Amino acid sequence: MHPYIKLIAEELLNLADTERAVGAKAYMKNQFDFFGMTMAARRQVCKEYMKLHHLQKQTDLEVIVKELWMLPQREFQYFGIELMAFHKKLWQASIIHLFEFCIINKSWWDTVDFLASKCTGKYFLLFPEQIIPITGNWNLSDNIWLQRSSLLFQKAYKKATDTQLLSAY
Repeated sequence: MHPYIKLIAEELLNLADTERAVGAKAYMKNQFDFFGMTMAARRQVCKEYMKLHHLQKQTDLEVIVKELWMLPQREFQYFGIELMAFHKKLWQASIIHLFEFCIINKSWWDTVDFLASKCTGKYFLLFPEQIIPITGNWNLSDNIWLQRSSLLFQKAYKKATDTQLLSAY
């Protein structure tokens, strides 16, 4: 286990609640395991952890997020999304490949929607020239989660929403 992950895993394990984990797993149709904790508690621990443990390179972020994605407890994937969003200053155009990895692996509405609001929407504001080539491919994909992401990335755009693109998709 990557050292960066080992430390946060210990903190998340300290928050684990077996009863809450059973309920969360049932809510997600038994697709994912959980430590079982409130979203507020998880976010607080993760936020404090990220403030103390900054990453310096996008490549480190990619390695850590991919490993987080392979771990069984869903809170690791949530942490991965927050970690990517926290380190937005490291993003290069190529980070989209990591977002796509997260969208198509362990896919379910919770992470796909969270990625749209925390990562993909912000990515396309930084790299608007990527909107049509990337989301166009997503929209035509056979993967329902990529299709969903082609629509949801504009979720927080409000008046800046490209309604023509949204209608076309």
